[in-house]
Amino acid sequence: RFVRYDATDWPVPGTSWAPLALTPGHGLRVGRTRAAAVQSYPALPSSTFSTDPPNTAIIGGDGPNQLAAVFPPFTETGLSEPAGLTYTSAPLKQAVSAAGPLDLDVRLSTTAPDTAIWAVVADVWPDGSSHPLMAGRLLSDYPRIDRAKSLFDPATGALVQPYGIYSSATPAAPGTRRLYHVELWPIGNRFEAGHRIRLEIVGASAASKPSAPAVDSILVGGRRGARLMFPVLPGSDLGAALGG
Repeated sequence: RFVRYDATDWPVPGTSWAPLALTPGHGLRVGRTRAAAVQSYPALPSSTFSTDPPNTAIIGGDGPNQLAAVFPPFTETGLSEPAGLTYTSAPLKQAVSAAGPLDLDVRLSTTAPDTAIWAVVADVWPDGSSHPLMAGRLLSDYPRIDRAKSLFDPATGALVQPYGIYSSATPAAPGTRRLYHVELWPIGNRFEAGHRIRLEIVGASAASKPSAPAVDSILVGGRRGARLMFPVLPGSDLGAALGG
């Protein structure tokens, strides 16, 4: 079911970005949490059809759509979640319309010389099924951004769409934690009341160039913990929808 929203510019004028903190309890909440923790996951190839929505959509008519109709979990994130880290909001008390670019700020270390940081945003329905909407990807050799070409929230000054610098690599020694700005392709979705917002951090899609097997660790919670800048259209209030 499609909802139409017209605007004169992009991102939609009046869009606000809610900072969703990743919590040690694997939640997503507006604002920061006091408790902090380091959580790890194996950077192994993930299920292409549940963690690579753009490419899955491109080839959908060649079979994946028909298979998903018969076996819905085929394209849901449940198949990839056990091997990664999953963070989920509380059920929304009211509908929220979201459209625009997203930014994941995450402090990460890896046991390998380099790793692929892969993040997926999903819409979790009341029946528990988790439907991927969009993904972000970044190689750990490229932490730098061009601030002049990046997009910042005009209301708060927060980074909401990083413009990466890929002309030269900046490797980190294994075990070194540093800040990464992961750009997620824009989403457009109406999260209905009772649905939940989910962020999944996993190994790169199996359809992408493989990286060395590794264990990646991220910092969550506290003042410097990971957060997702989530775009909310005018007329929606994510804080109220989450009871904040």
